[in-house]
Amino acid sequence: KGEVCFDDSCFDYHIPMPGRHWVQNSLAILAAIQAIDADVFFAAKNFSKIQPVKGRGQQFSVPVNDGFLHIIDDSYNASPASLAAAVNVLEHLSPKKNGRRICVLGDMKELGEKSTELHFALAEQLSTSKVAHVYTIGPEMRGMSNRLPARMQIFTADETDDIIEPLLNSVRAGDIVLVKGSASFQMHRVVRALSNLKIKSNKGDDLDVI
Repeated sequence: KGEVCFDDSCFDYHIPMPGRHWVQNSLAILAAIQAIDADVFFAAKNFSKIQPVKGRGQQFSVPVNDGFLHIIDDSYNASPASLAAAVNVLEHLSPKKNGRRICVLGDMKELGEKSTELHFALAEQLSTSKVAHVYTIGPEMRGMSNRLPARMQIFTADETDDIIEPLLNSVRAGDIVLVKGSASFQMHRVVRALSNLKIKSNKGDDLDVI
């Protein structure tokens, strides 16, 4: 929730999804609406009805043992900007009890000659984050993981299916798991496996946003 001002008028509006990128997108939309003399107040009010779609930042909880596992399903695709934004969202969610922040990341495809450089840039962001475990799929993410600090627990694989069992054996109640990668890696398989740990529930513990 925040305040925005246009001309001499200020008002509050709410976006029901965490992440600075959502705020930036909403401000751009409101500016465009203001520029064509449409109803900015009406548009801002309706932001509260927006919900992320499956694979694009949707969040839900799954009951495991004596608590809940929280999943950020951003599995549809990945680019440097969207992945950086997703990690930022993970950073600002506070795990419950003894939970950890976990990333499951597939290669970002179609980045051309700068692919390796852009993957290495992700290592810089993760290295200063509170992420505890990193699971990677694909050669570019494997190279990225080699630049992560020793404090992080890292597991790498070439295929998506090879990451699932080690991940399922590691996660526990209180963890927050971000799943993201290019569509060719079919990262939704990871989300489905996590969802099937027990009966899916959308009534899990509310996470603290920090």
